[in-house]
Amino acid sequence: MVPRRRYAITLRGQRVVLGERTWVMGILNVTPDSFSDGGRFVEHDAAVARGRALFEAGADIVDVGGESTRPGAAAVDVEENGAWSFPS
Repeated sequence: MVPRRRYAITLRGQRVVLGERTWVMGILNVTPDSFSDGGRFVEHDAAVARGRALFEAGADIVDVGGESTRPGAAAVDVEENGAWSFPS
């Protein structure tokens, strides 16, 4: 058996160790043309509520998809992309 490698990183001010257990990632798409949810979480309050629900359901981390990758999609500028923040 190959020994697991461990990596210590800091997430939101807390030290965590990757490699000790399996982490669960929730995916939250906040683009209006999202293929997985049809843009249900575009509005800020809906996105925050969904993010919190993912954590309550057991997600360790949440990946927020803030820019569409579909062909021909408009780019999101840095100011708009950086505007998303989840309260602790």
